[in-house]
Amino acid sequence: LFTLTLHVMNDPFLLCAKHHFIISRSYSKRALQCNQAVVGKFILIALQLVLDLRGIDRNVYPILYEGSTEDSVLATAQRKNDIQFCRAICIKKKYKAFLLGNMTVAAEMYELYQKLPVGSNAIGISHMVGKFIDGLIAFYFARKRDDDEKKWTKIGMAAMNDLRNWSTKSLWNFSNKADLLEAEYAFLKGMHEDAVTSYNSSIKNARDHRFIHEEGLAYEKYATYLLRQNKHDEALNHLITAKRCYSWWGSDALVARVDEAIAVLLPLCG
Repeated sequence: LFTLTLHVMNDPFLLCAKHHFIISRSYSKRALQCNQAVVGKFILIALQLVLDLRGIDRNVYPILYEGSTEDSVLATAQRKNDIQFCRAICIKKKYKAFLLGNMTVAAEMYELYQKLPVGSNAIGISHMVGKFIDGLIAFYFARKRDDDEKKWTKIGMAAMNDLRNWSTKSLWNFSNKADLLEAEYAFLKGMHEDAVTSYNSSIKNARDHRFIHEEGLAYEKYATYLLRQNKHDEALNHLITAKRCYSWWGSDALVARVDEAIAVLLPLCG
């Protein structure tokens, strides 16, 4: 039942938002009418994620409860102990927050997800999306060198090791993700040669395997590393390429965020 949401997260291209909205809303309403509430809810989560990443300010949750928002729906699910729905919303909110650069919310959703009971479908979520994003969130916070650096490093390393293990079973799905986590770990530990090698490997594997959004993410993370090395011109080129990938994917929200970073970086370039 998580397949719809995960498909959006792994889809090489976001669908036309208008087309996706019409079809998904119709299927969701029909599922609810047929007493298939779980299916209807997950369709709504997938639809809201597409709209959010496209930068379209539209709330789909009133289809469930009049006047509801994503936060109120999550609170209702928590109150009703609807663990399956809580997990799905946490994953969606974490994914969106991470991609749009709201790392505080991403960390909050990570922590909330960890407190939820593990069900039979939780492993699938972790395999397909959750662990990868968890690792990237963890290495981001570990690099801040705060009191919780060891905690976040441990989380990041666990995710990195899992992704590398899974890549031995499915290079197509997991190799670029494992490479990017290894690059971020090398960045954290100051292993510069390893970092450069792994960033480039992640970019190539994402491109070869047609994960265009994750190619953009690898370029963007590499740009962050280059900025830390004061290589502003190279970082700018990588951000421009990341923007192009996100544009091809169809995420106007990510394009706008990267545009802001480019505007800040431009005056520092030669």
